[in-house]
Amino acid sequence: MLQGEYLHCREPGADWLGANLQIHFETDQAHFGILQIAPNATLAIPPADVPPLLIALEGTEAEAVSRANGAPAGSGSRRNLRAANVLRSPADQVTEVRNTGKAPARFLVVEFGGPGE
Repeated sequence: MLQGEYLHCREPGADWLGANLQIHFETDQAHFGILQIAPNATLAIPPADVPPLLIALEGTEAEAVSRANGAPAGSGSRRNLRAANVLRSPADQVTEVRNTGKAPARFLVVEFGGPGE
């Protein structure tokens, strides 16, 4: 991951308040990192051709809501996330991940595609 690039190669905005992604390893085709979401914080993952995989790590208590792009917040399918659960967002949907626990929710992030994709 090049400096200034983030999940889906975009700068973080208001949807990143309470979230932190640190890239630990990268190749020309994939990025691997640790995402932390503060208690009660929510991170919106936008639609992407190849959405990242999020693998919940030990101690994580979170909820994911996937909805059609442009649909009202709160609509869509809900899923609880605990350690070892894998989340792959539908490519054409927005997925909001909310930390429902009392400690930071941690995820291993695997994002496919090279810089700028």
